[in-house]
This record gives sequence, structure tokens and C-alpha cells, in this order.
Amino acid sequence: MDDQFQKWQKTMFTSYQNQAALFNRLKNEMIGLYAKINTQEQIIISLNRERFLLAKENASLKLKLSQSRTFSEENNEDIEQLETHQMIKDMEKMSISNEKLLIAQMSLLMDDDCNTQMAIEYCTHKLKNSENYQIKAKKITVDSATTALYQSSLGSLHNGSQKNETLVFYYGHHDHLDIIANAGFTNEDFLYGSFGKGLYFHSTIKNLQEQKIQKILLCKVALGRIELISKSKIKSTITLKRNTEYDSVKIFDMEMTDDNDDDDEIVIFDSHLALPLFIITFE
Repeated sequence: MDDQFQKWQKTMFTSYQNQAALFNRLKNEMIGLYAKINTQEQIIISLNRERFLLAKENASLKLKLSQSRTFSEENNEDIEQLETHQMIKDMEKMSISNEKLLIAQMSLLMDDDCNTQMAIEYCTHKLKNSENYQIKAKKITVDSATTALYQSSLGSLHNGSQKNETLVFYYGHHDHLDIIANAGFTNEDFLYGSFGKGLYFHSTIKNLQEQKIQKILLCKVALGRIELISKSKIKSTITLKRNTEYDSVKIFDMEMTDDNDDDDEIVIFDSHLALPLFIITFE
């Protein structure tokens, strides 16, 4: 009887080891697949922006050509070279960023690898003239209840299993940021903006005041199905109606800039789909 029990126990232990190994392998494959999906989403968004920018520049050049009928062949050749140069310059902007930025982004989105050094690295790439600031990051301890609400809310997304998680920045008063860090986001944090009442975030860090200590929140949000809107189509005096077929709105900054200082505004309408990760301090 004891021999049979030991044999059964050994069989069960071996089976458990095999299942554990299979689980770890599946977990690693899912992490790799998630990284590929997230990268593809970022590429699509970047390509959409570049398509709009190129179309705008092309229309501007055509207008200039139509307004003048005295161009010589030499001038036409110069314009063609200018268009080619501009296109090459725009294509160079399509790269999602350098390797360090991608590593930092993926590490922050994966809870197990989330650390302050990666947060500082990510913010450094998202801040123009970052060398002028001392950046500090304080990790926020998210309680289990907030995490559970986040996970349960993912099931309500239109895209189903495609969470489209990304990193964004939230601005606000210092005291209010501390409250959010302690309690998480709630509907009381909703603001009225271009798309009505929701949580408004930014994709980059901008408008910091020099010689002044400032704080923002680095957050993880699940965007689900995204409605893409050009900022040029939005009038500040008009509040647009939210399209309920989408979970979030991404408002593209379509202004042509030489420093690639694009800032997209991101709006979500469920406070449970945002998790504060770090308090970022700039000195």
C-alpha cells in the first residue's frame, strides 16, 4: 500500500513539475506576443501621424506651385529635391524611438520588471531638453483592490483581449497627485475637455517651468478600441460628443515641428482603466 502511495505521489509530483514548466513557457510566450502587439500598435499610430503630416505638407507645396506660373525647370528641380528631402526627414521620424526607450516602456508595462530606473529612463526620452532637469521617480504601491478593479474592467473593452496598454502622463496639483497615488483614480478626477467628461492624459512631458520643482504621474492605461482624431479638427469652444463605439480617444498633435515634439492627448472614460505607477519629480 505504501509503495503504491509513493508511486502515486511521485507521479503527481512529476506531473506538477511538467505543468509548472508548461505554464512558465506559455507565460514567456505571452509576454513576447504582447510586446509584439504593443510595438505593432505604436507603429500603426506613428504611421497614421506621418501620413497626415505628409499629406499636409504635400498640399502646401501644391498650393505654392499653383499660385506661381513662372517657375523655371531649375526651380522645379529644386522643389522636387525639397520634397524628397522633406519626405526622407519625415520617414526618419517614423522610428518608434531608440532601443532604450522601447526596453523602458515594455519593462514598465510588465509589472514584474517595473522599477524606478526604467521610469527615469522613459521620462528622459519623453522630455525635451531633459539634461536641464534632475528627474526623480517614486514608485507607487498600488493596493490589491485597485489592481482587481483594473483587471475586471478590462473585460468591458470593445477590443476584448486587445487591451492596448500604454504609458501616459497625468498633470495636476501636487496635493491632488498625492491623493491619486494613495487611492488611485476615481470618477471625481474626471475633467471636462474636448470630448466631454473623462480622464485626460498626455503622451509626452511638456510646459515645465524652469527653476521650479514640479510633479506629474506616470500611469499605465488600457485604451481598448481607440478613436483617432486630428487636433486641427477640434475647436476649443466646442465640446465634441463621445463615440460610445470606442473605449478611448487619441487626439493627434498635427502641427509640423522640426524637433519632433509631438504631444498626443489621450482620453479615457473609465477611471478603473488607469493605474498610477510613479510620482515623477523634476528639479
